[in-house]
Amino acid sequence: MKWILMLALVGACSSKVKEEKKPEVTKVLSPIQDAAYYDLEGTYSLVHDKNCEITWSITRKKEQVKKNILLRLYQNECKDSFAKLMPTHRAVLSKIFSDFPADTLDGVSTGGFETINPTGEWNLDIAKASFNYKSKQSYNKQFVDFAKQSNSYQPFKDLFKEFGVELELKSVEKVFAMKVKETKFKDQFGPSLQNQSVMIDAGMLWWKQ
Repeated sequence: MKWILMLALVGACSSKVKEEKKPEVTKVLSPIQDAAYYDLEGTYSLVHDKNCEITWSITRKKEQVKKNILLRLYQNECKDSFAKLMPTHRAVLSKIFSDFPADTLDGVSTGGFETINPTGEWNLDIAKASFNYKSKQSYNKQFVDFAKQSNSYQPFKDLFKEFGVELELKSVEKVFAMKVKETKFKDQFGPSLQNQSVMIDAGMLWWKQ
């Protein structure tokens, strides 16, 4: 009798495991009524872990042009590196580009590098590249140049390349600069560099295909 009960319990557990499904991408699309420039908006979301959900919002231009899709990234309470988040991003983007051809993508907007890669390595690379930034020149343009010089965001570009999209960082808004000693990674620099001002991130990044 004990063996029968054990086998029954094992069978029940196995059935429960089979019934458990992986999270699926949640899609919500809605037409925009009486808007001047856009006719469709929506979101594609996927839970990464219990504290982190990745959402890509989509907006479609009303104008009859080939590249009429805009994407924007939202990440809530995500702590993992982009490398660990990438499979979740890939799943969401796969769903988006199955609904909308990749060659219709016009642009992408995201938060700063720490939004995309919460563990901060990309910000450290920007800081190292920006040691000689010029206070009298456009911070936004210099940040783009330093970002391209460091090339730390290549994995983000590579993800889009999987879908045939050649994404480039074009502009940024609200660059953040501070002294090395005020950064999270001050220990990566020697004592003589602690008062050096460096760029560490931007509030918004704009990408174009």
